[in-house]
Amino acid sequence: MVNGEPGVAIVMVDEAGEGKIAVMPLFVAITPNMELIFPDERDSSGGAGGPLGSAVKLGQAIGEMQQHVDGLQKNIEVLKTVKASLGG
Repeated sequence: MVNGEPGVAIVMVDEAGEGKIAVMPLFVAITPNMELIFPDERDSSGGAGGPLGSAVKLGQAIGEMQQHVDGLQKNIEVLKTVKASLGG
């Protein structure tokens, strides 16, 4: 669960030193309300930084774009219904 919502991730786990492991996300299914915070990956503005932060931002942007596409699709369906009811 991520923020109380089902989530999916595929990760690579590797030895990063004596008694340490590294976890690298290879795939993360983005949910609309997902908020990821990595304590060791912050930039000066308080957000995630580095390659991992860029991947998180990309995932969030893709999630937002999908919401907009879904909204536009609903609008298209409404327009088709109106057109049909007007005899078009």
